[in-house]
Amino acid sequence: MNLRELGPRSVPYIGADGEEGAGAILIRFGARTYIDVDEDEPIERQTGDLEVQLVGRQYTFTTNGADDLQVAFYLMRVAGAWLIRVAEEEGLTLFGDRRTPIEEPMDLFDS
Repeated sequence: MNLRELGPRSVPYIGADGEEGAGAILIRFGARTYIDVDEDEPIERQTGDLEVQLVGRQYTFTTNGADDLQVAFYLMRVAGAWLIRVAEEEGLTLFGDRRTPIEEPMDLFDS
């Protein structure tokens, strides 16, 4: 199996008490798969797995898409949304590469 990875990507945060830390995002691409649709030719799909961690909480998610780009874009949005939700629940402020607060899921990947 040919696995490729994006990450782990560090996601810095600061808590209400001023304590700093970091979460992580890891995207793995798996083998290409084929999906049968009715009697047509099978459709080739790229698989992808997501692992996200923040303050002792972890989320995993698997999807497939037309290609690496579609899978990566979708998993990046899922990761960003999950991190923002958990940060709000935990009273944390997430920061991107430029030390600007994260407000939208894709802000995590704006460098």
